[in-house]
Amino acid sequence: MQIETTDYLLSLYHEAQSKLSTTQLYNKRKHLIECYQAGQNASSTKELPETILCYCNAIEDIYFIRAIHALNLETLNKATYYFERCLSKNPLDILSYLLLSDTLLKLQRPYQTINILQKALSLNLQHPRIQNTLGIAYRAVGKQALAEKQFLIALEKKPSFTSAMTNLVSLYIELHQYHKAINLLKKRLFIANDKTFTMKKIGQCYLLANQLPKAIFWYRLAKSRAKSKAQLTLVK
Repeated sequence: MQIETTDYLLSLYHEAQSKLSTTQLYNKRKHLIECYQAGQNASSTKELPETILCYCNAIEDIYFIRAIHALNLETLNKATYYFERCLSKNPLDILSYLLLSDTLLKLQRPYQTINILQKALSLNLQHPRIQNTLGIAYRAVGKQALAEKQFLIALEKKPSFTSAMTNLVSLYIELHQYHKAINLLKKRLFIANDKTFTMKKIGQCYLLANQLPKAIFWYRLAKSRAKSKAQLTLVK
């Protein structure tokens, strides 16, 4: 599964916590919001605008700080407790919902993950990662149709969301819907950096669909691309 929240976003917080006080962090958050609303590029960040907004709307109180610290120590139950306390103070903090649902999945609590994300949706919080993580949780409890629906919603909101694509491809393979997986992987070729991997995955799907000539074609294409990239690396 690919959640695509914790590792990237937490790295920002760990860096900020080591250098900034809570007051400084609050001011930085406020400045980022102003820059984003004014249509400026925030030079101190490389993240997408939607991620900037997640980052800006977080750290409302000490509970969030403690939750992040607990995650850093990999004490997941404690992190869950503090995220829940944080949401009790600020029920609209979308990043806390995302990180809490991520943590609950790591604790293998998919039903709790579903409940927390459904609450986020009931509050009209919008973010494609909500649907992606909800799809992962539904799949974990065997509700494939609901999982497919959520992955498709995530892709409708953000067509270039490669994690949602990867999760949906895995679901289609599980359901033996290989041609749906192939069509999605061909779209992924145009937006993902790991094109060799995607080509191999297409070959695998054709192989599972008992279409050997097409499988061989894609495996050879992947091998050729990998060889070309290796040669370019040597030249550099």
